[in-house]
Amino acid sequence: MTTLDPTAQAAVVHGSLREYVVTKLGATFSAHAAIDLGGGEPFDDKAYAEWLQVRVLDPARPARMDGPRMPEGYLGRELFHMLNLNIFVRPAKLATSNSLRLQVLRDTVVRFFVPNARILVKDYQSDSVTLGHLVVFEIDADRQILDEKENELLQWNLVVALRWSERWVTPEP
Repeated sequence: MTTLDPTAQAAVVHGSLREYVVTKLGATFSAHAAIDLGGGEPFDDKAYAEWLQVRVLDPARPARMDGPRMPEGYLGRELFHMLNLNIFVRPAKLATSNSLRLQVLRDTVVRFFVPNARILVKDYQSDSVTLGHLVVFEIDADRQILDEKENELLQWNLVVALRWSERWVTPEP
């Protein structure tokens, strides 16, 4: 019987990205209370002057079914997971007037997602063993979102492509 390899389990990528974001950016965003991780977890943005919204988008899957240099007996593929990060600032709720707060938060976030940065991936389904690293491939989008209500809510959007090689099956012994 073959089993799904831990590297192909969605929970390991999502769990590792959540842990990375909370660990690296928790202090910046109200001891991680102002990080909206999605996934059905409740979040009330009205309580914050600034917050980070994190969404893992469906991975881009290549047409070929075999990944790069898969060892004998493994099937797999290389994926590009897309991480969508939205930074929000409500100027009226800031303690002091800071017209550059959105850009300062953008700079803080982007430094953890520069190309070739490595994000530790652990097996959250079982024993937390290290499976490898997601590698930041590129920043696909880095832009301020302009809105006619700009004085009420400011937004910066980052979309990060992360490379990951997954194996589908573990060969039988």
